[in-house]
Amino acid sequence: MISVLMCSVALILRSIEASPTPTPTTKSFDELLDAFITVETHRKSVLKEAQNEGTELKNNETVVFLEVLREADEALVNVRHYFDAGRILFDFRNGKSNLEQADAAQKTEILRDEKFLGTQMLKLATIYKILESKMGELPREALSTFRPLLDTLKHSDEALTPLAKQFEIDLEETKKKMSK
Repeated sequence: MISVLMCSVALILRSIEASPTPTPTTKSFDELLDAFITVETHRKSVLKEAQNEGTELKNNETVVFLEVLREADEALVNVRHYFDAGRILFDFRNGKSNLEQADAAQKTEILRDEKFLGTQMLKLATIYKILESKMGELPREALSTFRPLLDTLKHSDEALTPLAKQFEIDLEETKKKMSK
């Protein structure tokens, strides 16, 4: 299972743009995941507002753009579910969980799908390209409606990069502990 996870992590790290000046993170995986969840909560709130305002514009391009934004949110939620399962795995392997082995296995099932994370990241990359192309088709008044949501998508990406890197580090440590 760990080797499958390592392959998935390699895919995510290749699909995430490296920051020009990498800064070492002093935050734990749990802290980074909590930050990612906080951004998700804000993104969902902003998405709901954008949907309400965008629906009032009654424009086909706006409706299509909203649907693509919902798809981006869905992919990011799926990525978070993957990392939630990672937290369960790390806690279980480090003795911080009171779950039975069968329960832990069930809650970490998503980690065994070696293509899951890579598929979600490719989906996100495709969605972002579609969003870029669709922005030119939006009416001017719709741009101001969607700007806060586009900003939260950027914040999600910014929170995802260190989270994925810390996930890889913690996964490697877990792999080493298991091989002893």
